[in-house]
Amino acid sequence: LYEHGSSRENDPQLHTHGVILNIGIRPDGTTGSIETVDMLAWQGAAASMFHATLAWHARKLGACIRMDGKVPEIEGIPDVVSRAFSQRREQIKTAVEAAQREAGLTPDIERASRGLIQQATIETRNAKDELTREQLRALWVERGAALGFSEAEALEVLTLGEPIVELTESELLDAARRAVDALSETSATFHDPSLYTAVAVELCGHADAAAIDRAVEAVKRELVYANEIVQR
Repeated sequence: LYEHGSSRENDPQLHTHGVILNIGIRPDGTTGSIETVDMLAWQGAAASMFHATLAWHARKLGACIRMDGKVPEIEGIPDVVSRAFSQRREQIKTAVEAAQREAGLTPDIERASRGLIQQATIETRNAKDELTREQLRALWVERGAALGFSEAEALEVLTLGEPIVELTESELLDAARRAVDALSETSATFHDPSLYTAVAVELCGHADAAAIDRAVEAVKRELVYANEIVQR
């Protein structure tokens, strides 16, 4: 795992890359590519757990977190600033909606498939400028000031959050139940990755990864006792 703090358009974008070598050793000593079906099935759940962990640490720094669909955002940043510092999102959104129009669909990135979004991400990807942290910081301060958002105002964002109070096991289970109810509205059965995704989104900013994992296991035990089925 390794961290990046900027996008290809040099916007602030803290993200982590997970690299897995596509090679494995068989029992007889020969090598081959790894089986990725199960790994890819967990891709969405891993992303939701990452977002939840990132939101939790942002709250520990003093930020107030709100949800934009399934993705956490930091409260207190003006919309004009958020849009100006989200150039990659706007590029991808424009490409996705153009493809939807071409297919005769209503343009709406929220309804786009993961495959279409990935395709748009690749097609709009520019070569990355390798700027140092100091250069990026100076660039962000300059761009923010041009938008009327000073460095002092950015730091003020870290004072808007309320003190963290860790949820009890009962509260964690209640959140997991709400996630299950939401899943049940659209699916009679669901797999573990879907459950982890739903619970992570429900608890985003309110619990760390370990607590989310406990919530999932608790609600799974409850479902088993109730003779419900959670498909692995």
